[in-house]
This record gives sequence, C-alpha cells and structure tokens, in this order.
Amino acid sequence: MSAAKTQAALIAGALVTLGTWALRQWAGLTVPAEAAAAATTLVAAVLVYVVPNQPEPPPPDPYR
Repeated sequence: MSAAKTQAALIAGALVTLGTWALRQWAGLTVPAEAAAAATTLVAAVLVYVVPNQPEPPPPDPYR
C-alpha cells in the first residue's frame, strides 16, 4: 500500500471519529462502537479506492 493510501485510511478514521463526536455533542445521539467501526471501514475503503496508486520506479538497467 502506498503512503498516499495509508494517509487516506488514517484520515478516514479521523473523520469518522470527529463525526461521531459531533453527533454526540450537538445532536445528543450516541453512536454504538460497532456502527462507528463499520462507518470507519466503509469510509476508509472508499478513500483508499479513490486515491490513485503511486507510480512504481522503473526497474534497474541490467546492462549498467
């Protein structure tokens, strides 16, 4: 997994954590841990799918 995809997965976790906190603070809605974990998984999957792969470096020249 590339660094960009790893960062996207970490951002997904942070977004869901902030979202569940905001729901509790402002809407008084408590999100069960299982639902928050499922939401994190879904958001991470979408972000990792959307973030493009980094190009691989060319193979070394065997004749050098």
